[in-house]
Amino acid sequence: MARVEHRGEHGAAALEFAVVLPVLLTLLFGMLEFGFMFQAQLAVTHAARESARLASVQNGVLWNAATVVNRAYPLKAPALTTPPPV
Repeated sequence: MARVEHRGEHGAAALEFAVVLPVLLTLLFGMLEFGFMFQAQLAVTHAARESARLASVQNGVLWNAATVVNRAYPLKAPALTTPPPV
């Protein structure tokens, strides 16, 4: 079989990759940023809900900031746990 040379297409794949790569990276990082933004919005909503619940349960007096933080972010900061008042 004879080797066929394509004379006008040398480097075309690299050029197409260079054109498409910024668009793909922009989409990828945009999705990541949206995910981080959505997680932060959910955390703020949950913290507000938890602090309002604590305020209503404890006769309008919150325990302390560490308790609110620990209840708002149950998967984070185990060092901030404080026992509830007796």
